[in-house]
Amino acid sequence: MMRTPDRTVGAVLLDQTVVAGIGNYLRAEILWQCRLDPWRLVGDLTESDWACLDREVPRVCGLAYRESGRTVSEAEQAQMHAPGMTYNAPQDWSTRHAVFRRTNLPCLRCGGTVRQKRQLTREDATGEHGGDKERIIYFCPDCQGTTVDLPPAKPRAFAPADAQDRATDSEALDDTALDDHDDA
Repeated sequence: MMRTPDRTVGAVLLDQTVVAGIGNYLRAEILWQCRLDPWRLVGDLTESDWACLDREVPRVCGLAYRESGRTVSEAEQAQMHAPGMTYNAPQDWSTRHAVFRRTNLPCLRCGGTVRQKRQLTREDATGEHGGDKERIIYFCPDCQGTTVDLPPAKPRAFAPADAQDRATDSEALDDTALDDHDDA
């Protein structure tokens, strides 16, 4: 990662030539665990940031592997069963991650609003590989210190726990994310 000081840490974590095996949901969760702004340049990371990445990359990936993709502890998962912590009645899919696909929900750590935004992850100046690549990144601007411009958060209307109509995952996302359904 240190060979790419002018790239963002969020982009480098998805670069399979740098760190193989980390997909979109793992990148979001690792950055949240380390309280790192996804748009922070690799060259600006501190020793403490590197130490956190060194600790959290294998820990979060190992947890996801052992727990069929879940990236939060049992205590954090239990915390998400409180009213207002999921889009509807807590179900397994809605309590698997701290920030991934939790747009406009409260952050488990600070209570701020989890947000999403497209991030340039690969530049293709030649156009030979289909052009630039952007991916949605999920993050808490408050505890991750994100400084990118964000529109105001959309208020969430929470359905009662026994509601028959359940919002789909794509309804919970901002309109800009509807075409990005891959979890890798």
